Amino acid sequence: MSVKLFGLKEIQNTLKQIDENLYPEIIRLSTNDALENVERRAKKHLKSGEMQNHIANEIHKTFGEVFISNDAMMVEWKGKRVNYASFVLYGTRPHWIHPKEKKQLRYTSVKNFVHKQAVEHPGYKGDNFLHDGVQDTFKKLDKIINKVVENELK
Repeated sequence: MSVKLFGLKEIQNTLKQIDENLYPEIIRLSTNDALENVERRAKKHLKSGEMQNHIANEIHKTFGEVFISNDAMMVEWKGKRVNYASFVLYGTRPHWIHPKEKKQLRYTSVKNFVHKQAVEHPGYKGDNFLHDGVQDTFKKLDKIINKVVENELK
């Protein structure tokens, strides 16, 4: 589950016009900015903190990447192992939840424990905070580039 910060022709053309020595700094700053934006947007999904703890970035020679690592994030779904962040990012359809190993589900409701053989989940629209956080960085990429150029001129 990742978004890579490269691929847009306009950005690549702009960066080609900049001194190649500045390119790594632009990638570093924009990738770090995207990471901060994604982490900020992910805070509203903070329940256990597991997903937010697995948001990371990698900076490569020609691009940066912001992602949600698979470590401890994989769940069984329709016979496959998937990163459960995909359910938060892209949403789910309404579905039934059944216990896997027990006879009943158990959860709390106000003050009491509730036991049910199954519950109907209403579905979830999704919140692609990963994509949206990266888009926040794209919107201010010109400022990041200007900052790097100004620092080079000093």
